[in-house]
Amino acid sequence: MASSFSSFLLLLLFLFPIAIAASVRTYFPAGILQSSLKKSGKNLKPKIPYEAHYFPQNLDHFTFQPKSYQIFYQKYLINRHYWKKGSPIFVYTGNEGDIDWFAANTGFLLDIAPKFHALLVFIEHRFYGESLPFGKHSYKSAKTLGYLNSQQALADYALLIRSLKHNLSCEASPVVVFGGSYGGMLAAWFRLKYPHIAIGALASSAPILQFDDITPWSSFYDGVSQDFKDASLNCYEVIKGSWEELEAFETNKEGLVELSRSFRACKTVQSIYSARNWLWEAFVYTAMVNYPTEANFMKPLPAYPVKEMCKIIDGSSAQASKLSRVLAAASLYYNYSKSEKCFELEHPTDDHGLHGWDWQACTEMVMPTVVSNESMFPPYAFSYKDYADDCMKNYGVRPRPHWITTEFGGTNIERVLKRFGSNIIFSSGLQDPWSRGSVLKNISASIVALVAEKALCVCGPALYFKFKKGLKLQGVSASTSCPPCICSCAPPQSLFKIVPGLANLSVTDCGKDDPDLKEEMEKQFVDLLSEEIKLEETVGEEHSHHMNITLGEAKRLASQYQREAEKCIATTETCEGARERAVVLLSKEKKLTLLWERRARQVGWEG
Repeated sequence: MASSFSSFLLLLLFLFPIAIAASVRTYFPAGILQSSLKKSGKNLKPKIPYEAHYFPQNLDHFTFQPKSYQIFYQKYLINRHYWKKGSPIFVYTGNEGDIDWFAANTGFLLDIAPKFHALLVFIEHRFYGESLPFGKHSYKSAKTLGYLNSQQALADYALLIRSLKHNLSCEASPVVVFGGSYGGMLAAWFRLKYPHIAIGALASSAPILQFDDITPWSSFYDGVSQDFKDASLNCYEVIKGSWEELEAFETNKEGLVELSRSFRACKTVQSIYSARNWLWEAFVYTAMVNYPTEANFMKPLPAYPVKEMCKIIDGSSAQASKLSRVLAAASLYYNYSKSEKCFELEHPTDDHGLHGWDWQACTEMVMPTVVSNESMFPPYAFSYKDYADDCMKNYGVRPRPHWITTEFGGTNIERVLKRFGSNIIFSSGLQDPWSRGSVLKNISASIVALVAEKALCVCGPALYFKFKKGLKLQGVSASTSCPPCICSCAPPQSLFKIVPGLANLSVTDCGKDDPDLKEEMEKQFVDLLSEEIKLEETVGEEHSHHMNITLGEAKRLASQYQREAEKCIATTETCEGARERAVVLLSKEKKLTLLWERRARQVGWEG
C-alpha cells in the first residue's frame, strides 16, 4: 500500500500544478454563493453526475449516553462511472455548505477519476445542507448546535467510509481524502486522526496555521491588498482612500437616500455600513477568484478580475471622486453581465445552508484577524473580549481559542509532522489570501507543499465571513463559490517519461496564452522535479548510510561468531584427542583383564 501511494503521490505532484495553472475548478467553502444581487427567489440545484444517498449517522461519537445513539441521515454523493472494484476511493470531506455545490464545482476529482478508475464520494458536513440532525430545529440553541464541531464531522466521515467499503465489499480499496479551505483543513486533519482509514490527503488552500499566533493576524487582508497593489499601486491607493469619502455621507434619512441612489440599491439602505460591506465583499471575493480565465460560478467575471477592476479605477476621470471610481470597479463584480438593474445591499438570503459557520466561529474556529495600516481596508484591532461577548450574546457560549491547536496541532508543525505525519499534499496559490495561513514548505518526503506564485487554488469565503463578524461589519452575509475550470492541458505524464524528455513536457502548454504564467509554470515544474530528485537522492543516501551501518554491525557479529567458532573447534579437537587416548587405554585394560582371567582359570579359579 505504501508503494501504491508513492506512485499516486508522484502523479499528483505533476498533475496538480496543471490544475492550478488552468484555474482549477476546486473546492470552495460556503459563503460566497449568497448573492448580493437582487434574487428571483428560486434556489435551483446544480446538475451533477452523482447519485445522492443518505447514511444513518450517530448524533454523538464521543459519549455513551442514551441520546448519543440518536440517528440523523447524512447526505453523501457517489459517482461509480469510472470505478473498478479494488481501485481507490476518492473522498471529498465536505465543507460548511450544501454538498451539491461543492460536487458541482470540484472538477479536479472528475478529471483524475478515469486515470485511477476511482470511486468518487462527497460527504456533506453535519448541520449543513440537508444533513440536519434536528431538522428545522437544528439551529434552535446551543443545546442542539453543541453537536456541530470538526471532531464530530471527522468521526462522521470515518464511520461512513468504513460502512461504505463494507457494503461495497471493497475493504482493500485505498482511500484518499480531498478538500479545500475548511474542507482542506478537514482532509489534512482526517489523515492525521484516521491514518488507518485514509492512506493520504490532498488539502487545497487549507489555512491550518491561521490559529493562535502562528500566522500574523493581518495576513488575510494584507494578502487581499497585495493582490490589488500588484495590479496597480494607484488602484490600491484609490480604494484605500475611498472609505473616508464613504464615511462622510450623512447618516440622516436624506443622506442614506442619496447613498442608496449612488449605489443603485433596490431599497433604501439603513446604514452606511451596508454600503461599506457591499464594497468590501466585492474586493475580497474578487481577490479570492482572481482566475486567468473567464468564470461564471460565483458571478460572471472576466479573466484576471482584479486587474480589470484596477483598469476601471485607473481609467476613470481624474476629476471623479475616489468613491465613484471604487463603486464602478465593484460593479464589475456584481454586474459584469450588465443584467442587473439594482443591487440588494442588505438582508441577503441563506440559500445554501451556510449559517452554521457562525456557531463554529464562536466555539472552536477562532482565527483572530486585524486590518493593518498597510491594508487598503480601514484599520481594525482584534479584541478577544468583544469577540467572546458577541458570541455569548448570540449563543450563550464563549469561544475556546486554543482548542484547535490542542486537538490537531499547528505550533511547530514542521518539526511535529516530520516525526509522525505522512502522505499529505498541501496545495496553495499565493494570490489566494488564505495561502498565508497554509503550509507553504515541504515538511518531509511525503508531506509536500505545491505553491504557485501567480495562481489560485481555492478561496474561503465562509471563513472570511467569520472575519467580518470580528470586524463588527453590519448586514454581513456568508457566501461562497468558485468558477468552473477551463483547462486545455494534456493529461499528466508519468515520472519515468518525464525525466528523459523535459523538453517535450506538455505542462508548459498550460499557460501558453500568458507568457508570465507559462514562465512561472515552467520554473515551478522544473523546481518540483529537481526537488523530487533531491528528495530521492536524500532517501537513497539515508538508505545507503543505514545499509553501511547494518553491514558494519553484521561484520562485527560475524567476526565475533568466527572467534567463538574457532574456540569451539579447538575445544572439540582437544576433546577428540582425549577420547582417542581413552580408547587406547581401554583397549590395553581389556587385554590385561583377559590375561589375568586366563591365569586365574589355570590355577583353579572358577566363576
